[in-house]
Amino acid sequence: MKRIRITLKRQKISAVAELFEDVTPKTCKGILSVLPIETTLRHSQFIGHFVWCNLVPSGEPTKELKDVPCMPTHFPENYSKYPLPGELAYGIGVPAWEGGERGSSSTIYDFLICYGPDSHFRMDLPIGMAIFGVVIEGFKDLATGLQNLTKLGEEPIRIELLKGDFPPSEERLIPARWGHYAKGGALSKA
Repeated sequence: MKRIRITLKRQKISAVAELFEDVTPKTCKGILSVLPIETTLRHSQFIGHFVWCNLVPSGEPTKELKDVPCMPTHFPENYSKYPLPGELAYGIGVPAWEGGERGSSSTIYDFLICYGPDSHFRMDLPIGMAIFGVVIEGFKDLATGLQNLTKLGEEPIRIELLKGDFPPSEERLIPARWGHYAKGGALSKA
């Protein structure tokens, strides 16, 4: 299993997440194709305890990222509208003229981190995202840092691949349903 490090640069907080390569191979390949990356993290306004960043803040996405199945045209791998704390999600926000939200002028390649309960992807639209990983180390500090974004606004973030191939962590148990855990992972530390 591959792992990534997520670093909130201004707050100097890091966490490690394990990717679900077995369940979301195309999504993980697409995400890995743009790493390492430094971009800007923002807090969600409407969907609960979420933060997001654009994996392609400028230029063109990689071929691997373009090949990731996403709504509205394709059903995402490991689809969910209700991610749990500690889970990582990926999806595409399309421009308004392609059926996206008003005011959106370009495609956004969303990398999202759920850090609390009551999070959901747009209840009024048939949108879900690929749940492609879970935070396995440092979740409590990361969640505190992400909550701080409601006051701080934006945060510089670095996302990078950790060297090596790791065995599945003990934190990641067999999902009670795809992408969600009966126990363990970030949920047991929330």
